[in-house]
Amino acid sequence: MDSGQRSGEAATAQPETLAVPDWAHLVDELLVARATRRKAIVDARLALARTLTGSRITLRRRIVRGVGHVIAGT
Repeated sequence: MDSGQRSGEAATAQPETLAVPDWAHLVDELLVARATRRKAIVDARLALARTLTGSRITLRRRIVRGVGHVIAGT
């Protein structure tokens, strides 16, 4: 009977191996990856704008509908 109880205890203890802080850490990593990707897209657009203009450009940061966009100007 002891072995049957032990196997039942092991089966119930196994799903609890991933704790809540581990989930929070994974969510944080996903948010950082998403922000990094967005920054890479903005950097690529800026590099393209610099290439197309062939001259120095000044940057202004505007808030458009609650989202920051980098706008290239001359």
